Amino acid sequence: MTCAPQAGHSRLGDALLAKLVICCGAVIALATSAPPTWQVEDEQVMRVALDDANTRRLLLTVELGGPLYADASSGWVQLTLSTDRAASDLTFRVERLEGSGDGSTSSASDAGVEGGLVELPWVADFSPEAPARAFHSVQLACPPSDLGPRQETCIDQLAITLARTSARPLHAELTIHTTIVGQREKRPRGGSFAVSLEEVAP
Repeated sequence: MTCAPQAGHSRLGDALLAKLVICCGAVIALATSAPPTWQVEDEQVMRVALDDANTRRLLLTVELGGPLYADASSGWVQLTLSTDRAASDLTFRVERLEGSGDGSTSSASDAGVEGGLVELPWVADFSPEAPARAFHSVQLACPPSDLGPRQETCIDQLAITLARTSARPLHAELTIHTTIVGQREKRPRGGSFAVSLEEVAP
């Protein structure tokens, strides 16, 4: 289809031609945009008190299995930590446990930095502009970046450490939002998606 204007048209013709050009642009945009895909999400919130202990350790486990895992194309978690005071004496660290993933392809920790996601391990830097808040996004090892053959299930585990270096009490709220995106428009039947967040021994 040719959308370029031609010389010699009347004002009415020019107006109609302008509308045609706009319509052509809309059709081209629709044709080149990516089709919608299925998506599943989960949110976990945990409140942590650092008053009688200097270190708390949390374990985030994300498990995918069956047809849901076979069709998944990417996944990530967003971690938001808010504290009741300036956290200049707090270490907020996120690292992936060894053995995460399904073992059939390279894990996300080997993929480097991609799409604004920071590779692990990661340690928060509380800035003067936001002394009581930290935000971090990390790509999951489930699903792996390689879309080749996969195992039946995949488990990714992230260890989250909160440690203070002073005796001042500190209370924090950690929100973790997990998102899995598929390859196709409709979510496949069957399969599993489970997320858990628990406190473990330091």
